[in-house]
Amino acid sequence: QVPILEKLDCELAGKVQVYSIDIDAQQALAGQFKVLSVPTLILYYKGQVAKRWSGVTRLDALKQAVEACA
Repeated sequence: QVPILEKLDCELAGKVQVYSIDIDAQQALAGQFKVLSVPTLILYYKGQVAKRWSGVTRLDALKQAVEACA
């Protein structure tokens, strides 16, 4: 998933910010965001969850979701 997220970050620079957490080191944060499987992706728009994925997600699906929020 990391290469896909890096590509998304490059292609949509200025439109999206990509963050990752180590859920082993940040268990409380993982619990706060209800991360039950890896990878889990959460798209926020205006402070609210716009979309959530569990498992590897294709670049085109991520871009489509981000662009739908813009």
